[in-house]
Amino acid sequence: MGEVLARGPWLFGGKPILLQKWQPGFQFDRNKIRTLPVWARLHGLPFPLWNRQGLSLAASMVGLPIACDEATLQGHRMEYARVCVELDASEAPVHRFQVDSPLTVTPITVEVTYEWKPTRCPSCKVFGHSCKVTETKAKEAKDAEKDKEMEKERGEVTPTEVNIEQISTLGSKAPAIP
Repeated sequence: MGEVLARGPWLFGGKPILLQKWQPGFQFDRNKIRTLPVWARLHGLPFPLWNRQGLSLAASMVGLPIACDEATLQGHRMEYARVCVELDASEAPVHRFQVDSPLTVTPITVEVTYEWKPTRCPSCKVFGHSCKVTETKAKEAKDAEKDKEMEKERGEVTPTEVNIEQISTLGSKAPAIP
């Protein structure tokens, strides 16, 4: 089994899947995923870095190097280098980095694109969700609270806010019980 796990990263439908040895009591919690393997394409990588050591160095600018595809290693596709790296949710994804090269006076900018970019929550520092959704829901709840406050000030009452003191003030506005 160790050999199978070591031969990763494994893909299903072009997306990496996480394989690990099962442990008794294991419970999967998608809100605890702090690292994920992803395939990245490095565009504009200087030719001297197209070897195992150079690709590893370049990949480490993006994340923890895991693997490189065969077309990149063999030089069959020179438009970009394709590397698999482990991204850390505590760090923002890298979209470009610079490489000093003896070939030019100025540093060369390498553009990074991801074949799949997982949802990352910068607040919780995990993959799998973004608190933007939570922030939006919190804002909506806060706005609803403000609306209720304004209704109270105007004397309007929603059924969930009716209390004994308010029943007598409703008078004829109160709905009849069928």
